[in-house]
Amino acid sequence: MRTISPLTAAVALSGLFWTGSAATAQSLQHLDRLAGILEWQTRNVHRELFAHYRFVPQFRHLDRDLRQMSRQTNQIRAMIQGRAGVRHMRSEVRELDRLFHHIEELVNDLPRYRTGDPQAARRLRSSLRTMENTLHHMQDDLRRLERGDGDNGWWWGW
Repeated sequence: MRTISPLTAAVALSGLFWTGSAATAQSLQHLDRLAGILEWQTRNVHRELFAHYRFVPQFRHLDRDLRQMSRQTNQIRAMIQGRAGVRHMRSEVRELDRLFHHIEELVNDLPRYRTGDPQAARRLRSSLRTMENTLHHMQDDLRRLERGDGDNGWWWGW
């Protein structure tokens, strides 16, 4: 009968442990990339609003909310890099989603102000749809991480 040495068993078990950590690290990298993309998209929408809508009454409100969204996105990136708990991150992304939908409502009121550039309105709506897709992608990924679907993130999901 053949026996397994303690060293072989330890190496095999550590391989199982590190596989889960690698999957978690990969998920965190993916979330960090999504947050970086969202940060870029927020700046892009902010530039578009400034270029075409800075003279409308809601601009100050939109400006303030987009700056807040940018700060929250940075905060979420810091949480991801610091490996904060999934529930905490989900809560922050949920708040970010609420803020986004508020911004979206304000932007939907903009067409009543004639800016003279219908292309700008189309670009802005398209950019908002893309931002919404990125945000919802982040929410879906965090939901999967919390449930443990396809990832062994048990140690940081408190």
